[in-house]
Amino acid sequence: MHDTLRRPLLDIKSFVPDLEQEIAELAAEPARAPILVTREATHGPFPLTARIAQDLKEAYRYGPADLNAAQREALDMICTKMARIMSGDPNTLDHWDDIAGYAKLGAEACE
Repeated sequence: MHDTLRRPLLDIKSFVPDLEQEIAELAAEPARAPILVTREATHGPFPLTARIAQDLKEAYRYGPADLNAAQREALDMICTKMARIMSGDPNTLDHWDDIAGYAKLGAEACE
């Protein structure tokens, strides 16, 4: 019983190889810019957001509408904002406000 009290409850040496491997893996990964980490929380993962945005844009680009450059850009931005809502945080008010703003800009571009 005396020897049992001297023995550590957790043998930390048994974890060292795993810990060293984990540290090596983390060190090998490129560090992401903090802004990318922050934006992903509200905007969603960029590859998913990009795919959704491109699909939305493709849907209107091949339509019969004769849009001027400002109207096309307003729709592009609205699609991007919609994609952020769909792949990120739908409760980020800035996305919704931006859509309203781009819709107003598109309306101003009507001839």
